[in-house]
Amino acid sequence: MAFRLGIAAKGLRSACISAAGHPTVRLLATNPGQLLFLARRMASSGPYYAPKPTRPKGIKIGHLFAIFATAGLAATSIGLYQFYSAYTAYPNTTSHPIRSLLRKALRAAVTGDQVQSSKTFADAYALALDLASKGGLGTKEESLMKTTGIAVRWGGMWEEAGNPSSAREAYELAFAECERRVAEGGATHAEVVRGVGVALKIGDLWVDEGSAGDKEAEHYYVWAVTELMRLGMTDSQKEKVQEAMVHHSVPLKPQATSSLEEKPKSTDSWDLPNWLGKVELVATVERLGSLYGRLGKPEYAQPLLQQAIATLLPPPPKEGPRPSPPPIPARCHAATLMNNLSSSYVTAPSPNAAEIEQASRWARQALTVSVECRKEADRIRKGVNVPLSEREDQECEMVAAVASFNLGKLSELAGDKKSARAWFEKSSKQSLRIGMREGVLQSTEALRRLDR
Repeated sequence: MAFRLGIAAKGLRSACISAAGHPTVRLLATNPGQLLFLARRMASSGPYYAPKPTRPKGIKIGHLFAIFATAGLAATSIGLYQFYSAYTAYPNTTSHPIRSLLRKALRAAVTGDQVQSSKTFADAYALALDLASKGGLGTKEESLMKTTGIAVRWGGMWEEAGNPSSAREAYELAFAECERRVAEGGATHAEVVRGVGVALKIGDLWVDEGSAGDKEAEHYYVWAVTELMRLGMTDSQKEKVQEAMVHHSVPLKPQATSSLEEKPKSTDSWDLPNWLGKVELVATVERLGSLYGRLGKPEYAQPLLQQAIATLLPPPPKEGPRPSPPPIPARCHAATLMNNLSSSYVTAPSPNAAEIEQASRWARQALTVSVECRKEADRIRKGVNVPLSEREDQECEMVAAVASFNLGKLSELAGDKKSARAWFEKSSKQSLRIGMREGVLQSTEALRRLDR
């Protein structure tokens, strides 16, 4: 039996489990012929490791009401400030009262009138597009940032209201602008990053729809990966990732050097969601690779996962001094992707010996990286007892349990019951040590299966 494991923090989503800042783990049983697959899909395109979370404390009910009362006064003050100070980058003329409309939209959203808020956002967006076409919102980049900023906030309003369909429609307006700008040629770094951020958000929302949204999600993820490759990858890196995308016939036209050197600019005073500005190649490539893995397309998933691993954990140079190793969280996430890659080689009902060996090689590598990181983290802590949810090597602790289970399953598939037993026992022991109850249960079930 196999299980899936995922990790999520604030701003991140997992297809399998959720954990505020990497804590609680839920393991899901799947078909007997499958292996473990550590899938961490990011709804945010922020970094692959988050700041250490703080654990919630207990609180008395009486204190809770007092806090709510204080918070209500504070929220009112903050809300009034927002109404009168936000959107200062937008004009407020007689013909284009964009700022007033945006404040009205925010006010309606705060009071729960999403319909009125949406109508007002639509009016503001239409006026912004009209003014941008006349050069009234600044340069091309500034205009794009301002108009798409309205669409993004519009979509965010619907998303917060629990209406993903309407949210997608608003986000797609922003994406269409960015897509056109990139297609024209000469798009700046900031414009491409804005487009990629919106594309990932739309793709994530389609993934949330299940299999019905897979095709749409693939479209947006492919666009995001392609554009990021144009921006920040060498020719050799592009060739590796392009292997997984040949069937899309997406040409990689290099951007102008000046565009690559331009830094994103904040052109409005309106705070936008964190996911919009924190776009990284690894998270984007991983999204698409995980989608292909879920769709049973290992030939597309494997090159993407390999490139993500190489980005997180670059191979040492052939000559010269060895650089300092990447941070422990980055290496631990590389180990997670190694385990994912291992699973992708044995998706067939009856994998052959070569596939089993390839899968075993990657699973052993995942385990090796996780063990090294855990030892290093132990040395850094100097014996201080730190809760798992606050440790930078927490992902490695879970990789150790999952990769051991995978190696047991692979040994079982290869007919080596003695090795399978040893690996299942090791997985059970590690799962017990870190409090992974489902891991203990599945390892125990695997050991019972061997005794039958």
